[in-house]
Amino acid sequence: MKKIILLICFAIGLSGYAQNIEFKVHFDSDSFTLSTSDAASIQQELQKLPCPPESCQVKVVGHTDDMGSLEYNKVLSLNRAKAISGFLQSKGFRKEQISISGKAYTEPVTTNDDDSGKSENRRVTVFISPEFKQANHIGGLRLKEDVYHINAAKAETLTYKSGSEIHIPANAFVDEDGKPISGNIDVRYVEYRDPIDFILGNIPMDYPQHGENTHFNSAGMYKILANQNGKSIYLREGTQITVDFAMTQEVPGLNFYNYDTITNKWTELSKITPQLPLQTATAFIRVDTAYSYYYGEDKGICSRIDNGARVKRVIEKGRELAASTTSLYAEYLEELKQSNLQFARAQEKSDSIFNVKNKFHIIEGKAKIASLKKSIAKNESKVSQIDSQIKSISASYQPVKISEDGNELKFKINYDTKYNIQTINFDDVTWIYDAQDAQAVAPEVFDKKWDSCRIWVMDKKHFGIELKDNISQQLIQNLKMTHATATKYSYPRIASEMNKGAGIQKSKVTKLTQLRNMLLKKNAEFTNLIASIEKKITQPKITYTANIQNLCFYEHSRPYMTADEQAMTAIEWLRFFDDNKEAMLQRYKSIDADYEYKQANIRYRQSLNMQQLANENAASLVRSMNISQLGIFNCDQISRLSSPLYVDAVYEDERGRTVKPLFIYLVDSRINGILRYDGNYGYSPSRFAYSPTSQNTLMAFDADDNSFVLNAADFRKTVDGKTGTVVFKLKKVSNIKNKEELISMF
Repeated sequence: MKKIILLICFAIGLSGYAQNIEFKVHFDSDSFTLSTSDAASIQQELQKLPCPPESCQVKVVGHTDDMGSLEYNKVLSLNRAKAISGFLQSKGFRKEQISISGKAYTEPVTTNDDDSGKSENRRVTVFISPEFKQANHIGGLRLKEDVYHINAAKAETLTYKSGSEIHIPANAFVDEDGKPISGNIDVRYVEYRDPIDFILGNIPMDYPQHGENTHFNSAGMYKILANQNGKSIYLREGTQITVDFAMTQEVPGLNFYNYDTITNKWTELSKITPQLPLQTATAFIRVDTAYSYYYGEDKGICSRIDNGARVKRVIEKGRELAASTTSLYAEYLEELKQSNLQFARAQEKSDSIFNVKNKFHIIEGKAKIASLKKSIAKNESKVSQIDSQIKSISASYQPVKISEDGNELKFKINYDTKYNIQTINFDDVTWIYDAQDAQAVAPEVFDKKWDSCRIWVMDKKHFGIELKDNISQQLIQNLKMTHATATKYSYPRIASEMNKGAGIQKSKVTKLTQLRNMLLKKNAEFTNLIASIEKKITQPKITYTANIQNLCFYEHSRPYMTADEQAMTAIEWLRFFDDNKEAMLQRYKSIDADYEYKQANIRYRQSLNMQQLANENAASLVRSMNISQLGIFNCDQISRLSSPLYVDAVYEDERGRTVKPLFIYLVDSRINGILRYDGNYGYSPSRFAYSPTSQNTLMAFDADDNSFVLNAADFRKTVDGKTGTVVFKLKKVSNIKNKEELISMF
């Protein structure tokens, strides 16, 4: 009897309702039939949907127990997913809303060692979430995909207008049933390279991690799909497409991600560029494996922004500290102590959030791992038994001299094997070799045991023997033989009878070896699954940002130090400062703060120009990426809002009429990305966060598919100095001919 389990997964935003649901349906062995009772149970649970059926997204994944081959179970698991998909379609879900897949027995939830475990593993998991609200166009402007018509049987290289190249191997595609695709197909490819692309592509730029909602600073994204005769097709398992992607910029901490359009979540696939190196001052701070210190942005004297404001703060700080009786080194120790306490609280909070949010998945994941490890151990035991069987049935052949008289040599071959079933046994045969007939037998023939011995007929009077092992081979020809019953058989029959045991042994070893390799392949699959599960249920190490003011002061005072001081460590210099405050006071008083302020601003502007130039040349920054499935991929850096402020908002158009956005985007000048506010993660169009240190352009979209814009200058005028609810006056966007025209409105 099948059973249905419902798991309600809550993700509460400002609206306070469940964002998605997940449930499982279990099947009888070797069956993909949905019973009437199960259909009724699913129908009852569908009443709890967070969205109307026609506006939900659905992911259906089928699974099996481990009875039967992998290929058979792939088909069975896919058929189970299709059965659920068909039922959902009968209840108002559209086929294009539903993603289906079959995992066979590769993702068990428990052991397959007994009937109870097998029953738990024969399941289909259904994940349903609200549809991601989309901007279909901006004032009529739409993003177009490039379509490439290719022959599926041939390897192809496609070139995109950015310079990216897509290398597709021959015979790379299959249909939804896993059958190979032949003939002509369409490959659809598009890149998202700037904020307008991200909006038009409806690409989420949020990345929740460690209980915090961060954002992407993008070096470019792309989508690649394929179809034949209007039907979606997929990459064949084990096949990879190589994308030589022309990134838009190269920044530290770039990662490669894949987007799940059903769960609206990104999954990190690999690292592209390393993180920013720690500043020099951090070398003198205690660094645990779980976290590290680095400079935050716009944090007073610890600001990363090397402009006049920071230089002026350093000089003022030097004068203040030199005139004070407080020990700089003692202040540093207290700062470090407080920072460690803050980290401990942050770590405790992060652990608590992770364990609460992932409690079910951790328990389920640990059960999966235990089951997989048990299966691996069983398979290893079977492999060991097979190795012993192979060893026990392997034959050895030891030539032994009987006599050697003049030119005549007589010898036997001692035959040691479990399968000594020949009618003519080796022990009963004496071989006679006459050196006058051929060259002498090599002495090493008698020095060891051989793994293989093959006998063949040379002519009516003579035989040949081939002896082999994994190192060498010896041939002995022109041999005569004596045997009590040899005259009963023809020479070919004699050779056949004496080779019979080796043939049986080889057949059995081949079968055992195939079984051994299958078990090892399963263990490799299980090991990869364990690594994947452990990654999902393991709390990532958090990075804690601490601004140690006195170490920042040391770092940014280096331009004013003597050569001897620059050779000191941070701690040595802080003590040196305490011991020489009078000289330090004279030093910082003698610095022309206004001059340094101007020079720092010049350097800052030059650095911005260099960054702009680097970004303009970034189209040549090509990175090769291998993908094993079709979909949406990106190359992004994790970023956070700098010194965020929060605003309660209402909206009007240019005529003073109320605008009610379903969602809004902020285009932040600090990043190549967008911030979306749509009711998730505690923010919505009516309350959102922005960075006051950035230029922010606001775009809004209502239920009638209208789009509106507020440029960066007007945004700043609207929010500066305002308290309470802020009225944003938006300009309607219409009849946009190209991207450049839209950018001019920013």
